[in-house]
Amino acid sequence: MEYSAPTPVSKGLSIPSPRSPLLACANGNVLEIHHLHTGLLQHNITTAASITHLVWGNSNLHGELIAAASSPANCVVIVAASSGTVLCDILDTPLQIASLSFSPAPQPILLLLHQHALALHFFCPFRAVCLATLPFPSVRRALVHSFSPCGRFVAIACRKAANDVLCIIACKTAHVLRCIRLHDSVGIAHIASVTWLQNNAAILVSGSPTDSVNSIALLSLSGQLLYSGHPHSPAAAKHLESPLGIRSMAFNNSHSLVAIAAFDGVLRLVNIHRWTLVKGFGHLSPDVSDNHPPIVYRERTKTIQPGSENSSRLSNTSRIPRARRQTQAPPPKAVKKELRSSYFEILPNDRQVEITKRVRTFNENSRTHCGISMVQFSPQGRYIATRTDNAANVVFIWDVVHLCLAALLILEQDVKSFKWSRTVLPDCESDAHEESQLAVVCGGDCVYLWKAGGAAAMNISDHIRWQRRFGARKIEWLYDNSALVITDGVSAKAFVTVFIKSTDKQ
Repeated sequence: MEYSAPTPVSKGLSIPSPRSPLLACANGNVLEIHHLHTGLLQHNITTAASITHLVWGNSNLHGELIAAASSPANCVVIVAASSGTVLCDILDTPLQIASLSFSPAPQPILLLLHQHALALHFFCPFRAVCLATLPFPSVRRALVHSFSPCGRFVAIACRKAANDVLCIIACKTAHVLRCIRLHDSVGIAHIASVTWLQNNAAILVSGSPTDSVNSIALLSLSGQLLYSGHPHSPAAAKHLESPLGIRSMAFNNSHSLVAIAAFDGVLRLVNIHRWTLVKGFGHLSPDVSDNHPPIVYRERTKTIQPGSENSSRLSNTSRIPRARRQTQAPPPKAVKKELRSSYFEILPNDRQVEITKRVRTFNENSRTHCGISMVQFSPQGRYIATRTDNAANVVFIWDVVHLCLAALLILEQDVKSFKWSRTVLPDCESDAHEESQLAVVCGGDCVYLWKAGGAAAMNISDHIRWQRRFGARKIEWLYDNSALVITDGVSAKAFVTVFIKSTDKQ
């Protein structure tokens, strides 16, 4: 493993590029572009006001683009990431900026979502030409949006009166094709997520848990209701009914399966094309296969005494800056601070009852509510990682091929975030990490890695020079899966890059 020095950022606003080893950071009104392999600052761009939004895009002419927006000043700057050149400024937008995003088209369109209006901006090399401004006088605000994979359409959920309306807009002409109200037919009054399928012909919409029994609907581009989870809908799917609503969703790489996480603690795997239930994974009573038993990993900590060979690289002075080290008085010789290191212990898991008992013991100390709050597919769609609020310190890893529980990661702290390794792009010259890996952080100084071969724990604060313990709360994989970008969540003013060598074995 190799570690880079922590770099200060502001408000934790740092986004790695999906196509190159670059990291965009917002430091007040300065946009910083860092090279993660070398650790050097590539470009510095000063904007008119403090940056509140960052988004990456791609263009055939200028390569990777970065759009930095300031919500209070209502201005947007578009920068070419490779050269650091400011391509255009969008100043004095009429309304406050809520969010922005690029379309996936070769000539990208920048979509600005305002408080009461929608503005579609077509990007050109020297200036931004506004295609149209779509005002909705009776619309309160634009909520969520999603571009079609082809980049020709965008679906936007708008709040109108007491119910939400789904608007489908053509990007090039900025023409509103249709507005769909889902409250009467499906029972969705408040739209929570909008997702396009890869065939550009269907949209999956989910509502908030307070709407109905099961607020989910599959719509065609023409607005026709294909399938629904509402019990009184003509296209209802009775097997998807859930008394507590839908918490979150995730798609596999081919968009043929969707994992629906509900508040009742059951993960439902649904076939999109046939709208049939493939399997329901219960978290309080997980299904265990006799032919493919799960592996239960439990985190343990060991104490390393100062002065030993293992603690030579873990000394306290290695984490104190040189300026503080000269002025700080040495501690008394009688005081010896113990150093802790985490590792995984494999528990016996021959029977399902034993696993269920272990999970439920952690539910007793849960400080949150209920339901599956995190769900992610692996890049190849082989595994699903979930985290339920009833057992906030346990990561469930499900095998989609054998439809059973594959592994359990029982950690000492609650899970804050986890991320599967990225799908390596075709033009990426890297064969590292062809197998899917899962990275987990719990707000401490440890990062946990899992793959089919095993699990490992890495202590970040033991390898970097930092004046305090590192608190990892946000984690992202680099574009080629060669490194992890970990953001400190205690003060949100630092990040560290962990380079993973392909020869390392867990």
